[in-house]
Amino acid sequence: MRLIQFRAWDGKTMDYDYRDASLWHGLLVAEGDTILIQFTGLHDKNGTEIYEGDIVNYSTKHSNNITYTFNGIVFFDRGCFWVREYLSHVDEGIFDDPEKETRWSIDLDWEIIGNIYENPELLEVKQ
Repeated sequence: MRLIQFRAWDGKTMDYDYRDASLWHGLLVAEGDTILIQFTGLHDKNGTEIYEGDIVNYSTKHSNNITYTFNGIVFFDRGCFWVREYLSHVDEGIFDDPEKETRWSIDLDWEIIGNIYENPELLEVKQ
């Protein structure tokens, strides 16, 4: 069974030990403009818990000596956690095809490099 836990973003700070949510008609809600962010049940290669909104990286060196980097944003959809490609060096286009841009594998050595709330600069395209 997977541990169900959340962290919370109030627009300024991330609460990594959030315990103030309440149930309302079966939905978990937070006070005010606080955004609840769910734990995936998985950890990155450094043992850090992976949550929705985390920006993750996976790099691998192929036999042709070229390193491929995959960056993605963790999100929840259709009952599953996924990683949406973002600023990656892969064959598929970025955000062109939903079936190609989403992938998730617990076998990959993901590394969290930030999250969309505290590190929005990681989402900026560098010119």
